[in-house]
Amino acid sequence: MSFDEKDKNRICKDPAFNGWYARKPTFIIKLAQIVSASESSVMNITTKGFERSVTIIEEAEIYMSRTFSAIGRSTVTADVDLVIQVVKQHKVISEKTLMHIIWRDVDSNKFDNVMGTVLKAGFVKRYYKGPKGEPGIWYAWEPRE
Repeated sequence: MSFDEKDKNRICKDPAFNGWYARKPTFIIKLAQIVSASESSVMNITTKGFERSVTIIEEAEIYMSRTFSAIGRSTVTADVDLVIQVVKQHKVISEKTLMHIIWRDVDSNKFDNVMGTVLKAGFVKRYYKGPKGEPGIWYAWEPRE
């Protein structure tokens, strides 16, 4: 197992969590103490407790990048994150379909601001033909390195 905060294979790729990865071994050991104590009165960390703590930590890591997604100065941070997740899930989506999905959270005025942010950040590309040549505005997920 690699606990290097620069490891490209780590579960949470957000650089804001580099410190987390530097301290991850300590958290695993502390959680292993708790898990082992919850399973037995013997005052030892068991292999089973250690393995279970790794699993628990890794399950939490899957969602860590969302932790601060709605926090920031921008008034559209949560909306930008929503749009990114929807486009990422669909890979390619028409603007009309996207609006059908997010209209409760993002009205048409706010949509322009949100999409401007998403496009300039490079998460998504805008196309004026669909994957099969359909007319309209389309958005495609652009994986980032």
